[in-house]
Amino acid sequence: MNREDFIKFIPKPKNEEVIIYDISLKDLIDVDVVLEYNNLYSVYMEKKSKFEQLENELKIYKKNINELPLYNPSWSEEDYLMKLKDDKRTYSTLYSNIKRNEDNIKILQKKINATNEKIEMQKIKENNERQKKSQNINADISENKEKLIKYKNIIDIYKHSLKRIEEDINDVNKNLKLLNGQKDKLQKGNFECICCGKKIKAKDDMTIVYSGIQEKFLRNQSELKELEENHDKIEMNLAFYESELSNIKQKLNNDIEFKKNSKNIYIKKSIEILKLEALKDDMYKKIEKMQTEINQDSHLNSKNFQKIKNRIELYENSLINLRKIKEIKMILRDNVDNYKNKKEELNNIENKLNKYLKFLSIYYKIYEQKANNYCGNDYKFKLFKIENYKIINIFQLYYKGVEYSQISKEDKDIVDRTIIEKFSVYI
Repeated sequence: MNREDFIKFIPKPKNEEVIIYDISLKDLIDVDVVLEYNNLYSVYMEKKSKFEQLENELKIYKKNINELPLYNPSWSEEDYLMKLKDDKRTYSTLYSNIKRNEDNIKILQKKINATNEKIEMQKIKENNERQKKSQNINADISENKEKLIKYKNIIDIYKHSLKRIEEDINDVNKNLKLLNGQKDKLQKGNFECICCGKKIKAKDDMTIVYSGIQEKFLRNQSELKELEENHDKIEMNLAFYESELSNIKQKLNNDIEFKKNSKNIYIKKSIEILKLEALKDDMYKKIEKMQTEINQDSHLNSKNFQKIKNRIELYENSLINLRKIKEIKMILRDNVDNYKNKKEELNNIENKLNKYLKFLSIYYKIYEQKANNYCGNDYKFKLFKIENYKIINIFQLYYKGVEYSQISKEDKDIVDRTIIEKFSVYI
């Protein structure tokens, strides 16, 4: 038998039965305390978690304040600024070469940091582009293969058309040459009729014959002009598609190469990244040169230089720490009020939970007592325990003061028979 079945079997205690044992709980007489407790406990655990988180944050803030060193805890920001102003003026005057190089090094360091950010952004951009290309690579290869076949077919058509039109141009040019020869013969009187073989002189029937030849000549010229214009258009289209074909071949080769090497661990650096890294290396070389100049300066190891240098560093660090402390104290001031409110809210919930738990402790003890009375004086049941405002459901049976798992086999048989007899309907 499990605890749920057991609880169902034992008559449920009424609120009046509980309040008899503690009259201070009388305002709970019409309250479903089990339900109210469960709802409130969920709220309590959530609020407690947030409260503990805030409490830990406040501890960390206070610890940070204590761990931030100050050159002089009594100084204000203005005090540190005035001290820094005086020492930095002295430093700049006495050690101008070192100061100039240090300032330039700081500028270059900032540029290096900015360059590193650009490199990282470029890497992210290129990686995104690679991933996008990798996702679409198969579709791109398939599409470009189709375009390759399409453009080859178009080029073949244009080449065939170009060959045919060139042949037509040659034929027209031959006709024009022949007609020019006929016109020349007609002028010289050497033109022979193709029908009768009679020679026609320029003054005999020249108008009719000449007009016929001239008409054919002009017609052939017009045809030649049209053929040459079409020839130029075809050449332009052919050049365009041959260029497109070359581009598609290059893209296709690149995509196939990319797909083949996409699983390789090493990725070749792009030109953009190489340029940025070259720029950064150049700045590092400049810093190295300036640092060498600083190291070789005769003032560097003097006691006065080290003294003022260390003091400036202490002032600057203290000023930074003082500002951090101010920021933390501002946060603390806001959070302390929040902390007090949450603590008060939590205390109110705990007071209410304590009242519910006082009620439920009696409530479940009545359950236990009813079960004990039903089974006999040798039997004791334990149905709950309370830990940190939480009621933990348990189901323990004691026989003659000994927990069930620790009793002898003979006693277990007695207990089992009793349980079967008493609760056989529910087992």
